[in-house]
Amino acid sequence: MSRPPILKALGLVVILGGALYGGQAWLNAGQDAAAPEAPSTPNGPSGGDPATSGPTTTSMPGRQNAKDVAQAYAADRQAANARFKGQRMQIQGVVNGIEPGQGQILLITLGADDGHAGLRTVVDGGAQPLARHAAVGQALSVDCLNQGLLMAEPVLSDCRVLP
Repeated sequence: MSRPPILKALGLVVILGGALYGGQAWLNAGQDAAAPEAPSTPNGPSGGDPATSGPTTTSMPGRQNAKDVAQAYAADRQAANARFKGQRMQIQGVVNGIEPGQGQILLITLGADDGHAGLRTVVDGGAQPLARHAAVGQALSVDCLNQGLLMAEPVLSDCRVLP
């Protein structure tokens, strides 16, 4: 009769994600020509790497500082979203919070500082033994796919904890 809570939650995530993706595509339809120029602008100490020059790259060599990325989103969400959305990113930062999700999913927040929300990473704790040992205050490096803004917050999914 009633669906299990996990199915309800996953269904809601899929619906919200699809709606946000469609809305973002609609809002950015006229900005496609300007988007490739945004990544070439350095943004903080870790942004000067010429390897980050285009959004078509699927992997970014070198690790980005979570605080720098979180501050980029705090300063200008749309510009940061145009720069980072859809890219695999290697992020390093300090764990600010760990929340259990459905099943063995962990929501790990990195790079929160001075009122900034930080970056929320979605990690499968069952497939990532290193994630289960993460603790608040610990330095952590992850490789994630940046999904862009979800409910005005940057979300990184499909994250793997790096050694």
